Amino acid sequence: EAVRKFYESGKIIASVCTGAFILAEAGILKGKKATSFHTVVNQLSGYGACPLKERVVVDGNVVTGAGISSSIDVGIKLVEIMMGREAAETVTQWVEYCPPS
Repeated sequence: EAVRKFYESGKIIASVCTGAFILAEAGILKGKKATSFHTVVNQLSGYGACPLKERVVVDGNVVTGAGISSSIDVGIKLVEIMMGREAAETVTQWVEYCPPS
């Protein structure tokens, strides 16, 4: 219930890996594009989500990441959403991250 209330407050909410199923159980992913760990991502459709096999998916104020290794990508995407592309690029360089192509 706390997760649902947080989402309904209009704040950005994010998950990584199978954490997407916490959002799905709360009804947050219904009608939204989302991703999760590659072996279970298609199961999101059972919650009314549109599963995508992508590293990071943004749909409105919901950000989902694929496997646990996508956590850096999700973090950088959150910086971009909240602070802009330039800040995200600065963080990417600062942590010496080379995103997969």
